[in-house]
Amino acid sequence: MRVGINRKSIDIGVADKTFTIGLVPIHVNTLVVEDARVAEDKTLEFVDMANKQVEITYECVSDILEANGYTFYKDWWEKNMDFQGMQEFVASCLAKDIDTKKKAPVKEQA
Repeated sequence: MRVGINRKSIDIGVADKTFTIGLVPIHVNTLVVEDARVAEDKTLEFVDMANKQVEITYECVSDILEANGYTFYKDWWEKNMDFQGMQEFVASCLAKDIDTKKKAPVKEQA
């Protein structure tokens, strides 16, 4: 038996490539929390904060790609995507597993 292979997957197009993403590693969730903490850290200078957030975003994209069998080529991403697009990539990968089906209301017992 293998685990971690029967995930809902999405295809995400970036420039001339399409990535099929099924697995988002736990480490990415940890990095997203770290990114939020960096954004709220009042002790960091703006440039330091921005650099740290860029570093975290690169690591998220790299982790997601590698977990799904792709190699992360930083040069390719820098030539084909802006920072906001990389953040959208990460957010789309995280959002794929959110259950958007409405659940029937629970009936109260009398």
